[in-house]
Amino acid sequence: MATVSVCAYAAVTVKALCLYRKKRKRKKKKKKKKKKRKRKRKEEEEEEEEDEEEKEEEDEEKKKRKRKRRRRRKEK
Repeated sequence: MATVSVCAYAAVTVKALCLYRKKRKRKKKKKKKKKKRKRKRKEEEEEEEEDEEEKEEEDEEKKKRKRKRRRRRKEK
């Protein structure tokens, strides 16, 4: 009987260990996904900022061109 109870105990502990590992693995996977999403979001935000800066620069260039045109027209 002693061997049966030891085997049962071992089976239960093995099962518990498997469940624990499975849970931990899921947790790691989730954490990795979260990190990946965070990184992706950060990259997108940086791209948006760069796009905004480029747009602002283009707008400034357009304004400068307009001013030059106006000056030329006034001079004529």
